Amino acid sequence: MWKSVLTATALIAASACAASAQADYASPRATPIAYESDAVECMVRRVPTLHGVRLEALARGDRDAYGDYEFVVTKDGAGGSSDIVQEGAFDLSAGEQMLGEAEFSMERRDAYRARLVLRDGRGVVCRDEVRS
Repeated sequence: MWKSVLTATALIAASACAASAQADYASPRATPIAYESDAVECMVRRVPTLHGVRLEALARGDRDAYGDYEFVVTKDGAGGSSDIVQEGAFDLSAGEQMLGEAEFSMERRDAYRARLVLRDGRGVVCRDEVRS
């Protein structure tokens, strides 16, 4: 009988953990993001350089689209941490547009993270993120 009680208790606890894990997974999408468009693509492209890397923020669209972008690059290393923030307007009526770029040297233990977000009047249109 104790095995049955312990088994039932374990199943109830596992169900509660699974339910809370599902709720936590769904909560980030509950933030007020209006939509993400399939017609607009964005990417952070990595281009190796002689002593480091150049990161390029690009956007392309199958339809006319305009709004604002934010390109944030964070680099961490032995010398500390630094942030590069570029923001402004984008207009994809011409097809593809380079929105910004950042180039920096990389030492052995340095790391970076770059995030590009495009927004229009209805919300987030596109996002991309890369890490070293």
